[in-house]
Amino acid sequence: MNILTILDTEWFNIIITAVALGVAGLITLGFTTLKAWITNKIKNENMQNAMIALSEAVHASVLAVQQTFVDQLKKDGKFDKDNQVEALTKAVETAKAMLSAETIKLVEEHVGNLENWIRTQIEALIKSMKG
Repeated sequence: MNILTILDTEWFNIIITAVALGVAGLITLGFTTLKAWITNKIKNENMQNAMIALSEAVHASVLAVQQTFVDQLKKDGKFDKDNQVEALTKAVETAKAMLSAETIKLVEEHVGNLENWIRTQIEALIKSMKG
């Protein structure tokens, strides 16, 4: 049996077709897996960048409120509970104003209430600054 005779046989065509379908399936699976990995990687990088931006906004807002509001009140002996609440509110609003709409959306999707998260981070930062 020569090679041309084997290529013309029905069983050989069936085997080639099955192999081609298997390879096509593997290629499709490979592309689907690659696409999912790339999508996940981009989401992770975007979320990481959003959390960095959020942390920087919290830090900057605490320092700004400290410098423009709290320091003078403490110096004058007027920093009381009401002023402490006002300082926290100012820091939260300042931090939120520094964030892009995309960052806010990403953070809210992953951590829930943005304002509560910012408040917690501000309080933790102030605690660490005191210690």
